[in-house]
Amino acid sequence: MIMQKEYLDDMKEHIMGMDEKEFKKRGTTKEAVLSSSDIMERLWCMYQNDVEDYGCDKEFSLCDAVNEVIGAVPVEETGGLLWNGVAT
Repeated sequence: MIMQKEYLDDMKEHIMGMDEKEFKKRGTTKEAVLSSSDIMERLWCMYQNDVEDYGCDKEFSLCDAVNEVIGAVPVEETGGLLWNGVAT
């Protein structure tokens, strides 16, 4: 797969638009994620792969990549995970 910068730009925009509390829940910060070239590359690759190879929509793929790379949020009440604001 040839990496396309537009996907990296989309991911950066998505992360910048996320509330800082979403990062705190995952044990990190927005700044730490954005400044880590390793994390950003993994987010970029997963996002682009979801869209191009699996035909997933972009909004789903952005959230999916974040959850896969920096972790889904545990939901204590259900014992499940919180994905995109919905307990599973």
